[in-house]
Amino acid sequence: MKLFFVVLLVAFSTKLVAQYQARPSADMIAYQQKLEKYKRMKTGGIVMIVAGSIATIVGISGISNAHYVTNPYTGQRTTNDPQATTGALLVLGGAGLLGGGIPLTIIGSKNVNRYQRKIDGLSLNLNLSPQQQGLVLSYKF
Repeated sequence: MKLFFVVLLVAFSTKLVAQYQARPSADMIAYQQKLEKYKRMKTGGIVMIVAGSIATIVGISGISNAHYVTNPYTGQRTTNDPQATTGALLVLGGAGLLGGGIPLTIIGSKNVNRYQRKIDGLSLNLNLSPQQQGLVLSYKF
């Protein structure tokens, strides 16, 4: 009887072949590389959006704070203030950054989610929920 328990303990203490983590396949490595690429794209887009927004706001502030002279005969407003020129360049640059950052963020976010689902979809998970009694075994594919 003791021999039976010893054999039983040894049998359950060893790992089965199915429990070993398999080497990542070439597809998984490619998915990881693409995931990192699109994360960088998303981050770059967010940085461009923030920088473009700040540049546009500062540029509009510079344009509005410049000193203008109105011609009494034509009613035309002119300025030689360098603050207005700098503000106009900041508005143009900020609009360009916003225009480039928005699509980069959208494309990066969409592809990050797609490749993350592909990587996560190959695992088994145990879900415990307070609404259900017991354990639920789920497989994403």
